[in-house]
Amino acid sequence: MAKAHKLPSGSWRVQAKAAGQVKSFTAPTKTEAERRAASWQLSAERSEIIPDKMTLGEAIDKYIKIKSNVLSPSTIRSYENIKRNALAPISNKPIEKLDNITIQTVMNEYAASHSPKSVRNAYGLLTAVLKMYRPGFTPSARLPQKKKVDIYIPTEEEIKTILKLSKDTPLETPLKLAIFGGLRAGEICALTPADIKDNTVSVTKSLVFGTDDTWYAKTPKSYSGNRTVVLPEKLKLQINNDGRITDYNPHSLSQAYHKFLKVNSLPLHRFHDLRHFYISTLFDIGVPEKYIIAQVGHSSSSITKRVYDHISAGRQNDYTNKISGYFSTF
Repeated sequence: MAKAHKLPSGSWRVQAKAAGQVKSFTAPTKTEAERRAASWQLSAERSEIIPDKMTLGEAIDKYIKIKSNVLSPSTIRSYENIKRNALAPISNKPIEKLDNITIQTVMNEYAASHSPKSVRNAYGLLTAVLKMYRPGFTPSARLPQKKKVDIYIPTEEEIKTILKLSKDTPLETPLKLAIFGGLRAGEICALTPADIKDNTVSVTKSLVFGTDDTWYAKTPKSYSGNRTVVLPEKLKLQINNDGRITDYNPHSLSQAYHKFLKVNSLPLHRFHDLRHFYISTLFDIGVPEKYIIAQVGHSSSSITKRVYDHISAGRQNDYTNKISGYFSTF
């Protein structure tokens, strides 16, 4: 910050530079002169970044543009959806006019018809954009509490039936990769024959939906997503005639699996729940948590723990009876 100098008149003067401009400020005291200069510098620097009438929608577009090469296509798509939906009521409002009452109102209205996760995602984008383009403002809004998601884990008998009924169908290989390797739908659909050697699968990419309605193979969001998965030695994967692992994309794979369960009168659940079966099995056979995290490509233990906590809660009665039975022998 520029320092003030005392004039012969007894007043204090400071010359400040900002945004290619130079301006002088004179005041009765040194503190006041420097305060005025600092205030002007901040305003001048911000005006270079924030046009006076930049709307929230324009700020979101700029935010996406300057991060276009570091965000995945699916993330960009979600940001654009948030702009069109959750933040639509304030997207044409100048960001300088936004206040906490307005933000709270929008979040409250959106929460009436959307999940807590969707609300938090919208608020996360809003705060990130404001932090970049309106750094002096700190948003503060109360958001809905997170809801505990009820995780479905197929039983071993259900898995055996699924494998039997899917044999020699286009679903066979994707199902085996999810059940025996814990791969996500996007990871499975991005695989090529070069990624599979004997019974080892190299997971280095995922198929994601871009803003231009095209599917792209992209590297995982986190470094932990890159991993090597070893499948059972006797497991044979079918390879399509054209050399591809599967013709499905994540969306069509999910739809095909849902139809498969329905036609065969099996309990309906998501394709992703096969990954939960894999994780629960690793816990059952005593694999330490840190190795499970690495095996399934989780970025932190919190995600793995959610599945583990669900398993523990579901088996609470079994553990209680076992404890009671043990001490009954005393």
